[in-house]
Amino acid sequence: MHEHNQKRNVKIRGGKGFFVGLAGLVAGGLIGAGVMLLWAPQSGKKTRDQVMHEGIELRDQVGGIVDDVVGQTRSRVNKIATAVRKQGKKLGHQGEDALEHVVAAAQA
Repeated sequence: MHEHNQKRNVKIRGGKGFFVGLAGLVAGGLIGAGVMLLWAPQSGKKTRDQVMHEGIELRDQVGGIVDDVVGQTRSRVNKIATAVRKQGKKLGHQGEDALEHVVAAAQA
């Protein structure tokens, strides 16, 4: 049972690592855009247009990644909720059975 808990903790940590990586990706994109502005050998308007275009592409990429993560998370939550409901029903039936045995023993 202890090994099972360790595996679950690793999965949770892996999920946090993804968000750290995502934050790094966004920060890297913003830093890159800033450096590009400082060292750009082209006109200001052309540079602004390029930065805007790159920003839109980065936003779209990050949005796609976030949508994927949200979808995966919803799927996992639904699976867990289904398992919890199933286990709850099972425990409820076991409790009813135990109560019936206690009542039967008390009447005997």
